[in-house]
This record gives sequence, C-alpha cells and structure tokens, in this order.
Amino acid sequence: MITESNFRDVLARLGFTSDTYEIAYENETLSMRVDFTARKLFYPQAIQGRERNDNFSVPENFVVFECVARLLEKGYSPEDIELERQWLLGHESKGGRADICVSDSNGNTLFIIECKTWGREFDKALSDTKDDGAQLFSYW
Repeated sequence: MITESNFRDVLARLGFTSDTYEIAYENETLSMRVDFTARKLFYPQAIQGRERNDNFSVPENFVVFECVARLLEKGYSPEDIELERQWLLGHESKGGRADICVSDSNGNTLFIIECKTWGREFDKALSDTKDDGAQLFSYW
C-alpha cells in the first residue's frame, strides 16, 4: 500500500526528481509536484476536481496521484482528466463520485477508474464488483 512513509520511493519509480519531487510531461510544459513540508499534491491546472485530492489526508490520494501521473505519462491530456466527478445513481437522489474520469476530446467518457488502497479496501471492492458490479458499474 502507498503510504506517506513510502511515497518518496513510489515517486522515484515514477521518475520524479528527488530534490523537488516534480516530474514534467509534454516538453516540460506540464508538471506534477509534491510538497512534503506542506503535505500537498500539485496536479496540472487543467485537471478538474484536483482540489479534493491535493493533500496527504487519506492514503487513497496517493493512489489517485500515481494513477494520474501514469495517465499523463501515457499521453492523456490533462484537459480530459477529471477527479471526483459526481454522478446521480439510480432513480434516487443518491450520488456517487468517481475517482478518475477520462474523456475523449469531445467530452465523451472513455473510462472511469476507481482507486483503492491495497489490502482490505481493495479486497472488499473486488469482491463487491464480482458480486453485483458495485460502485464502478453503478456509474454505467
């Protein structure tokens, strides 16, 4: 599981510089950065919803940060990435938030990523998904 104590190692494996904990994409015009003193995660400005995942308050934020770094590495545009998009679920007023939504250039959803920390949270989510589709399939 990614925790604050091993997050520096994860960042090193992702290619972040060890002095500033920053990585640049797209000819150095786009970057992500971590400030360990302020305990803040900095996403590209074009990513919507980033302010919900910009701190060290829960381990899942580290997972979301890693996933976004990998999406940018693969060439996905930050303008097409949205964090914590809200959805209305079913016929009730109940809503949900998807951790990461990636859209095409026309705004159509390509895929949704639900991030889970390793261990009990992941195991429960996987079991629920196999049983009835759970959180992930409720968006569909």
